[in-house]
Amino acid sequence: MRLILVLPFALLLSGCLGIEETEIRVLREQGEPAVYICELQNIHSGEKDTARIREDFNNLVHWLGDEALAEARDKGMLVKHRDLFIRDNKIFFREVGIVENLRNLDIEKSPDGSVIRMKLDHSDDITDTNGHVVKRDGETFVEWPKNATELRVKIHDDAKDASASQPIMVQLLNDYLATHQ
Repeated sequence: MRLILVLPFALLLSGCLGIEETEIRVLREQGEPAVYICELQNIHSGEKDTARIREDFNNLVHWLGDEALAEARDKGMLVKHRDLFIRDNKIFFREVGIVENLRNLDIEKSPDGSVIRMKLDHSDDITDTNGHVVKRDGETFVEWPKNATELRVKIHDDAKDASASQPIMVQLLNDYLATHQ
């Protein structure tokens, strides 16, 4: 997926971590700045070796720290809340913040200015949106009216490699939460 809300997503997409589902909401009653809410569901490692799974987990929790918040701020995003938690024996990441400009979320106006749109990778499987999915010139976009007050998209990715790492990742997160709350 092209969308990079904040650095955690770059980490998740570039490393051995996978995400089964990503849900993005942008609330823009007054236009910009806007509130964004992003939830990553069933975060897992693509590794089978326990040491490498632990390394992936350590990379994941790194993004709860001050360095990642500062980097997000440098990209025009003020993170108000960030949380890593377990629901239904799956790891979830939720972030809420304020973004100065929708371009910081890879959302931009169409060339003619009639709609705002988010470009997605071909591999993304859009399972829910309040916009319209448009395929144009070999590219996939979700488009909303230019004055839309809520933008919502849910993207699904196959989590077939989650079963090997999931129990270890959940245990690591339980241990982490027990010592960091």
